[in-house]
Amino acid sequence: VYDYCVAEGLDVLAELPDDRRVAESYARGRVLVKDLHHTKPLFEALARRIEDRLIDDRRSALAGRAAHAHN
Repeated sequence: VYDYCVAEGLDVLAELPDDRRVAESYARGRVLVKDLHHTKPLFEALARRIEDRLIDDRRSALAGRAAHAHN
């Protein structure tokens, strides 16, 4: 999956550990961070990356509007 994303220019924001317990928790419809506490930092980091992307996108959109307004 990682190679495909790189080839397609898609950013990988997080990777789940290759761990049978992760698959079992997911298959049971469980909340992963409640079953496997060691995964919590991974999801916290993912949330920060998403927030950073949203902030950057918002700034870019606002800068684009400002530049367009001055033309």
